[in-house]
Amino acid sequence: MRAAVRGAPAALLALAVCAAGAAFAADTAGAAAAGAAGSTAAQAGGEGARVYAQHCAVCHLPNAGGSPGFVPPLTGTLGHFASSEDGRALLAAIVSWGMTGAIRVGGRSYMGAMSIVRPLSDEEAAEVLNYVLRDHNQASLPADFAPFTAAEIQRHRARKASPGEVHAARQALARRLEAEGKAR
Repeated sequence: MRAAVRGAPAALLALAVCAAGAAFAADTAGAAAAGAAGSTAAQAGGEGARVYAQHCAVCHLPNAGGSPGFVPPLTGTLGHFASSEDGRALLAAIVSWGMTGAIRVGGRSYMGAMSIVRPLSDEEAAEVLNYVLRDHNQASLPADFAPFTAAEIQRHRARKASPGEVHAARQALARRLEAEGKAR
């Protein structure tokens, strides 16, 4: 318990830094989109890479590697979530509503909150999910992976959820995937 309390200020600081960075990125979207990082990402990976650079990279880092203990990586494990309808709904919910609570990814624990500073359009959400899945999770994608579409995101967004509800859904699905031998 003391370790969790001792680590709480650091986790809150990391969350504040991410939120401030995301707010800055959203506030300066017009200028930043023309900047070197946004342009380079857009040239390399299209619209999904641009959206990732503008909205996600400030916390999850440009390589999607995250920050151990604070921000989970988006590499190597998310493809398993794209293998079922409830997993696809979960991924759409995470980028739509955020998520709050402790999770384990790749054997490491992460305690934090993913806030949505500026909501993505349905098209942006589909593009960024496809970018992260294809570019950072190829090995874990199902062979029959179908890219997200704006219509699919819109359909999943019809069921609104709090960040805590998204966390509960993620935990239940992660347990199921682990039992099936698909999660790490």
